[in-house]
Amino acid sequence: MIDRERVLLVAAKGQLLDACLRHDLGGRRPVVFGAACGLIVAAIGVASGGLTFGSGYVEARAMLDGRVQLGVIYPLLKMASMVGSYLPGAPGGLIAPSLAVGAGIGNALRLIFDQMQLPVPIALGMVGSLAAVSVDQIKSVTARTSKHRAEAPLR
Repeated sequence: MIDRERVLLVAAKGQLLDACLRHDLGGRRPVVFGAACGLIVAAIGVASGGLTFGSGYVEARAMLDGRVQLGVIYPLLKMASMVGSYLPGAPGGLIAPSLAVGAGIGNALRLIFDQMQLPVPIALGMVGSLAAVSVDQIKSVTARTSKHRAEAPLR
C-alpha cells in the first residue's frame, strides 16, 4: 500500500520521478536499469545526430555566438539525455548539460520573441535552467547541514 503522506512529501521536494524510477527499478535490478538508461541515452544521441552527446558546451556556445540554430526539439532531447544519465547514477555533471538545455529553450523562444537580439533569449534560458538546478542543489546541502537560515531567501 502506498503511504500518501510520504508520496506528497517526496513530490513536494521535487523528487517524485527520481524516487519512483531509481528506487523501484534501480533497486530491484540496478544493472538492467543502468543498461536500459544507457541504451535510451545512446538512442537519443543517435537520433539527434550526436547533438546530445557530451556536456552540450559546444552547442550552447554556438547558439550564443549565432553560428547555429538548433531545432525546437533539441532542449527536450538534451533534457531526456541528461535525465537518462542522471537516474542510474552515472558520473557526470548537471550544470553544463542544464546550461545547454537552457540555451536550447532560449533558442526556441527566439522564434516567439523574434524582435530580441539573438543572445538575449538564449542567455535568459541558460540563467533560468541554471537557477533551477542550482537552487535544488543548495536546498539539499542546507537540509543536510541544518543551515536553514540560508535556505529561506531561495524560496
